Amino acid sequence: EWVYLASRIAASLTLNNNFDAGSTTPTINTLYKENIVKGWLNYNQVPTTPGIKDAFNVSSVTDAGTGLFTVNWAVSFTAPGRYAVVGTAGLDGGGTVPLYMQCEGVAAASVACRTRSDSGTLTDTSEASLIAVGDQ
Repeated sequence: EWVYLASRIAASLTLNNNFDAGSTTPTINTLYKENIVKGWLNYNQVPTTPGIKDAFNVSSVTDAGTGLFTVNWAVSFTAPGRYAVVGTAGLDGGGTVPLYMQCEGVAAASVACRTRSDSGTLTDTSEASLIAVGDQ
């Protein structure tokens, strides 16, 4: 059922590599190089079992302390600030406190992220996930 649905969706899409989405109106149901996910990460920050659970276009993750990490892209983006990053965080390592993620320091080759509790305390999570879309 899912394979059928995916093939029907794929059949209705067009791939256009020569389009600059910033210069004209995009065509409906068309994938452009600017609007596809260029990198994603599912990461565990918890000190007892830290590491990348799964990823695409991520060469490594640098643990910068409690609640702090930097994602290093395998293929860099064209320039700092030329891509968008959206992230989410699960519960703290103990599974009790909901967290949120903030990414800043958007460099061409990396992005620095932090996970915090509602009170603003930097906290590690076993479920940090993000995606990046933009120019490469």
